Amino acid sequence: MKTLFKYLFLTVFLATAFILVSYILPYFHIPQGANSEIFPSGWIAAAVNSAWICLIILYISKKTDKTNGGVMLRLSFSLFFIYAFLPLAEVLLYTHRFFVVTKTDVLWMMIAAGVPVVLAVLLGVWLFRNRFTPSRYSRSQKSYTTGKWTAKLFFSGLLYLIIYYAVNHFFAWQLEEIRVFYTGRAERAGLVPRLLEIWQTQPSVFLFQFAKGVAFGIFILPVVDLFKNRPAALQTAVILIFETAALHLTIQGVLLPTGIRTVHLLETAATLLLFAIAAGKLFKETKGNDSNYKYY
Repeated sequence: MKTLFKYLFLTVFLATAFILVSYILPYFHIPQGANSEIFPSGWIAAAVNSAWICLIILYISKKTDKTNGGVMLRLSFSLFFIYAFLPLAEVLLYTHRFFVVTKTDVLWMMIAAGVPVVLAVLLGVWLFRNRFTPSRYSRSQKSYTTGKWTAKLFFSGLLYLIIYYAVNHFFAWQLEEIRVFYTGRAERAGLVPRLLEIWQTQPSVFLFQFAKGVAFGIFILPVVDLFKNRPAALQTAVILIFETAALHLTIQGVLLPTGIRTVHLLETAATLLLFAIAAGKLFKETKGNDSNYKYY
């Protein structure tokens, strides 16, 4: 009951912070009613995002054996970049497609999403753990060489690229509304012809999606360090954290029509679920026996 009360308090704190910071910072705001939302209220969208993020903070606080400072630093880094930066990175690069915002607007939007999350991590870890003392069984281990981590990050980018285009083609691109919105044509091409067309017209998007997969890998590495020798806990944490990049669409989804945005929300959630499962297995460490590890 005590933990539930802390969780609800932190959720309200984060939702309030989202709303306040978004109105304080000087980025462009869409006039009310200019574009309908997936959820009927910005407060509800903020509450949904907050509840998910606070669940991540609660789960990691209870499952890792690192010190409070170590958890705060690592989780703040990962959530800031995966929740606030990566979902808006494409908008930042291609602001010319979204006439209503500038690059400065997008940077302010990243800050508006990221700063409340960092504050919630600092407060949440302290609330859920208080004065946590690491177990005497906890150890710091050096596992992989730089070369092995580089290879894992390369495969992370490759996996994301493959999963992204597979889900995009076999789910989103099957809908005529999506095809018309992006190409102006209703015809449905096969996967290979479509990839060839993209390669001929916009080859840079392949590099961007590959780089995005590498960035996901880099930004999740601090969380990987929190769960050495605990692959099941790591897998759950990676799924929860990666899905925040999809949930983010419910708040910052003012640049697309509601129907298109809803499809992208579902598409992104499915992509990140599959990618998180693959990434959890890619980055897991299984050296030694974790039966001697104690957490609380």
